Amino acid sequence: MAIYGDRVALLPRLLDILFYHPDGMRFSELAAEVGRAEDDVRETLKTYYLTDLADYLPDLVARPDVLEFLNDDGEEIGDASTATAVRLATMSPGHELGVSYLSLPDLARLYRLATDAVALHPDDRVLASAVRKLGDGVLPGLRIIQNDPWRWLDDLRLAVRERRRVAVRYARAWEPTIEDGVIEPYGLLRTLRGWEIDAAPGDERSALRTYLLRNLRSVTVLPDTFELPADRNVMIIEHRTELAVVLEVPHFAAWAVDSYAERVELIEDLPDVARLRVFVLQPYRRRIGLMLVAGGPRARVLEPVDLRGAGAEVAREMLERYRS
Repeated sequence: MAIYGDRVALLPRLLDILFYHPDGMRFSELAAEVGRAEDDVRETLKTYYLTDLADYLPDLVARPDVLEFLNDDGEEIGDASTATAVRLATMSPGHELGVSYLSLPDLARLYRLATDAVALHPDDRVLASAVRKLGDGVLPGLRIIQNDPWRWLDDLRLAVRERRRVAVRYARAWEPTIEDGVIEPYGLLRTLRGWEIDAAPGDERSALRTYLLRNLRSVTVLPDTFELPADRNVMIIEHRTELAVVLEVPHFAAWAVDSYAERVELIEDLPDVARLRVFVLQPYRRRIGLMLVAGGPRARVLEPVDLRGAGAEVAREMLERYRS
């Protein structure tokens, strides 16, 4: 995996350099240009040349024109192992490169999935090396925000697997409160907010709450176990059912929409406000209310109409808390 990641990272740079040398380059010169061993450069281009050959040409009778391997006389010999030079056979080499078919958002999602795999397997140095090379080589020049360390992830995975209760100290997302409690973890999930755990708090077996791992202050896996409710899957599905809400918010309140919505669709971009269709999880009124409070008087819900008072409710709660 690490070797594969290393070659994928190196390949775009090699093709870019060859693009500006239409007559080709000696392997020794190309290797010096990228600061790598000649054997590494040769093997990378050879691997690229042969990639997916069997899938498209099962009889191995030909290869689409991508690279040409040359001898000392500049003649094409078709053998990367004995060639002394290489040149591009097309001015669009990227069309043959798999990553060129991915948009930047798709590449970012791929990178996030890879970093999540590292979080799940923190001791796998080979995997970590491959992901690092993917970020350095395929996504060069971008500001990549590193994942949180997720120091509680292994403990919570153990608790879910062995059905063990967990003592937690948790900073509430909706109010400035840090609470202690014992939860029964039902499952871990990775969302845009990061890792989350769906759990029943204490003895409230009919309730279900979502805890963000980034808000955990302490985690202790307890020896006592619990029994999963028979309708656990139904509970989680209902708890994570999204509600679509159409609203208008001023542009300066976009941060609140991004924070509290699962997905956002732009319906119309108006001069002072954006009309959006947002998809939110429970608690619906609380999430929509926070968006409306952030947007001020110009923020409003268009549908469903029963959520139009959510902003006033949340604002009233905040005021009462401030007064107390």
